[in-house]
Amino acid sequence: EKLANTTDDIDLRVRAAISSGESHAEDGNLPSALERLQAAAALARRQGEPVHIVMALNSLVRLYAQMREPEKGFGLIDEALAAAEKARSPGRMATIRNAEYGLAIDTGQRERALRALQEGLALERSIGATKRVAVSLINLSDFYLKTGDYQHAASYAEQAVAAARPLNDRKLDATAHLNLGQAYLG
Repeated sequence: EKLANTTDDIDLRVRAAISSGESHAEDGNLPSALERLQAAAALARRQGEPVHIVMALNSLVRLYAQMREPEKGFGLIDEALAAAEKARSPGRMATIRNAEYGLAIDTGQRERALRALQEGLALERSIGATKRVAVSLINLSDFYLKTGDYQHAASYAEQAVAAARPLNDRKLDATAHLNLGQAYLG
C-alpha cells in the first residue's frame, strides 16, 4: 500500500487500499480496516471510475456487516448499484446484491434478502457465472429451508445439485445435497 501511494496510478492505489483494508478485516483489526476501506471509497469517488467505486463500496458494505453495523452497509447499497449500472457490469451488480442479501439476512429482513438473492441469481445467470449461480441456488434453498417451505427448498437444491456437478467442487456439491436431503426430510 505504501508503494502504491507513491504512484499516480489511481487504479493501483484504490486496489491496494481495498486489499489492505480486507487484510486488516481478516486479521480482526476492524478500526484499521475501516480506515483503509473508507479511504479507498473516497479515492474511488474522487476519481469517478464506477468499477473502483463498486469495488470499494462492496468491501466497505461487507466490513459494516462484519462490524454489526448493517444500517451503514445498507446506506451504501444504492450508491454501489448505481455505480455498477454505470459501469455496465452485471457481475458487480450481482456482487452487491449478494452483499445486500447478507445484510438483510443478518437483520431479519427476509423479503429484502429474498429479492436480493433472486436479482443476484438472474444477473449471475445472464453472464454465465456458474459457480456464483450454484452458490446462489444453495443460498435460496437454505433460505426456504429456514422458512419451512420445503417444496421451494427442494426445487432450488435440485437446481444447485445440477449446477454444482460440472464444477467438480465437492463442498458446493455436498452442501447442495445436504440441503436437498433436509428439504426431503422436512
